Amino acid sequence: MARRFGTAHSRILLHLQAEIAEIEEQLDKLDESDAKTGAHSEVDLRYRLRCNEWQVGWDTGQKDLLEKLKKKLFEYDDLVLKDSALRNLPAASRNDFLHVFHWMWGNKPLDKGHYDFMLRSNDFVILAGKKQSGALERFMINSCLSRWPRRLKFMRSSNRYQVKKGSEVFFFSEARITLAVRLLSVCVAATVLMIPVFLLHLTNMNREATSVMVLIFVLVFAAIISLFTDAKMETIFVGTCA
Repeated sequence: MARRFGTAHSRILLHLQAEIAEIEEQLDKLDESDAKTGAHSEVDLRYRLRCNEWQVGWDTGQKDLLEKLKKKLFEYDDLVLKDSALRNLPAASRNDFLHVFHWMWGNKPLDKGHYDFMLRSNDFVILAGKKQSGALERFMINSCLSRWPRRLKFMRSSNRYQVKKGSEVFFFSEARITLAVRLLSVCVAATVLMIPVFLLHLTNMNREATSVMVLIFVLVFAAIISLFTDAKMETIFVGTCA
């Protein structure tokens, strides 16, 4: 997990855009000035509008501006691409941020006054290799594992790290969390699908009531898929039709 520094990147990009636009304006004015020169002028600079030839002793106005523009463009392009790559990284979850924040608060690896970068929880991203978690997985982590970490010892990973003497850090197994989420998803889906079957078997309903009940449970099933799985619209449509 690391800070993206989105505001700082935007500030630098704004300054670079303003500087590049200013250089472009200077080049445009220089081109207009060169176009007005000719045989009647002391120096004919129209050649700068038609070719890239330059020799020692010639006026360096255009050449200097182009070099300055090239340098700024390279700097701007590099920052734009890197900022775009950072924006594409998944945002750190509240749980991930709190884990790092609490560890730094408890262990204090930095001197006083060097923790200000941790004050923007919404500006942190997860580095490459972290998969996106679904809504049901986030619910299990934030509502179950975070509240009852000692009761759910079977969800822990075998890896543990000693932070300091007498204290250890435990990690929950991603494989076990994924398995638990899948089992819970299957149970919820099966329950929603089987309830109308039992109702039809145990009660006598007319056609209108049966149609309304089936419609309600189809909508509930589609809503559960949408909320708990972060599925796309076409996936929800196919799953509901099936």
